[in-house]
Amino acid sequence: MAERKKTTPKKAAGADTPEKTTDAESMAGTESQGAGDGGAADGGVPMIRVTTRRDGFRRAGRAWFGTTEVRADEITEEQLAAIEAEPMLTVVKVTG
Repeated sequence: MAERKKTTPKKAAGADTPEKTTDAESMAGTESQGAGDGGAADGGVPMIRVTTRRDGFRRAGRAWFGTTEVRADEITEEQLAAIEAEPMLTVVKVTG
């Protein structure tokens, strides 16, 4: 019996699918850059340090990885309440 060759179907013109992004990629640019960027250490905007027990854990419309510092003015009071109430997350308010 002859072997059948597997082929992949060709895409129709204009049938592009959007690229998939990982949670880490979607979070890019949301973390603090550290001292010297106007954060709490400089006397600027207060920061919130969130540490997750499991990378990729989602709460308050975000995926959390390791320890992340977020500007306090980037999240709502409702999001902060949800993050603080979540046992999978540890929240520390960082002040200058």
